[in-house]
Amino acid sequence: MKKVAIVSPYRRIVLDNKTIRSLESKYIQYYLQHIKKYGVSFISKTLKNENEMTYYIDINDADLDDYDEIYLHNAQINLFGGKLDLSNITLIKKLLDYKKPIYSIITDPRILLYNYVESLLDRKDYFKTKNKELYDAIKEWDDSTIEKFKNLNFITAFCGTNYELFKKTIKHKKNKFSIIPKKYKFGILVYIILK
Repeated sequence: MKKVAIVSPYRRIVLDNKTIRSLESKYIQYYLQHIKKYGVSFISKTLKNENEMTYYIDINDADLDDYDEIYLHNAQINLFGGKLDLSNITLIKKLLDYKKPIYSIITDPRILLYNYVESLLDRKDYFKTKNKELYDAIKEWDDSTIEKFKNLNFITAFCGTNYELFKKTIKHKKNKFSIIPKKYKFGILVYIILK
């Protein structure tokens, strides 16, 4: 059985029915587990009650190389008062060393795959004065780290059927941190074409 993990830099994965994002995570889990018959784990910062869930792995305990594929549930950076949990940096550092396919799940044209390294480095001076712990965690990163992240084995997993309309929409939604992978999988994860 193929072993896969669902991750989300910048946001914890929450498995309840209270938000669209958590419902998306549950749908993605259902698809991968019940339709594709994969073994699925969520890798994120865990809270006390989640430690008992066998499929929910704390990022500090996870070895991404144990997984055949990673499914990245994209999120935009959200810094309330300069705060970003260091578990997010741990995840990004582990992704930087991952050599197998990383499927970037696109469910919203406003939330594309980000170069998480570049978006953090863009705020490095801010972190230096407002969040020393975060600054220390990324201070060794530079342009070569941005390129390394950009060149990971990303494949866009488009969750829909009208990709041409979606492409027109994303042209207007890209920002300076967006990465548009050259490989795509459509209709949630049906086939790949090369761009």
